[in-house]
Amino acid sequence: MSTLEVERAQFRRVSPSIIDPVSKRATQFWDIVSEGGVAIGHAEIFEKPDQWGVRLFDRAPHLDESDLVRVVAKLLVWHAGCSVETVELWLARSKTRQVMVRVTGDYV
Repeated sequence: MSTLEVERAQFRRVSPSIIDPVSKRATQFWDIVSEGGVAIGHAEIFEKPDQWGVRLFDRAPHLDESDLVRVVAKLLVWHAGCSVETVELWLARSKTRQVMVRVTGDYV
C-alpha cells in the first residue's frame, strides 16, 4: 500500500461486533475500507482518561505493519476524536503491541 492509498483509506463507524470478552470494553468500533470499497480491517478503540488502546484486526496480508500503523494514526486523528498523547496499538496479525505517541498533531 502506498502513502497515497493510506491517505485515501475510508473509515466507517459500525455497531459493536463482540468477538470476545475484551471487545465488550471497547467504546468505538470502526471498519477500514480501501478506496476501492474493499474491507481491509476492523478497529476496536478503548478510551481511558490517560491512554487509549486500539485493537486492529486486518484483512490485508499484503500490507506492511508500518502501513497499518499509519492507517490507525489517521483514524485516531481525523475520525475517532482521540484526545490523549499516547495510544497502545495491538496488531492481531502478529499479536504485537506498540505505543504510539502524538507528535505535532499526528501519531508515530
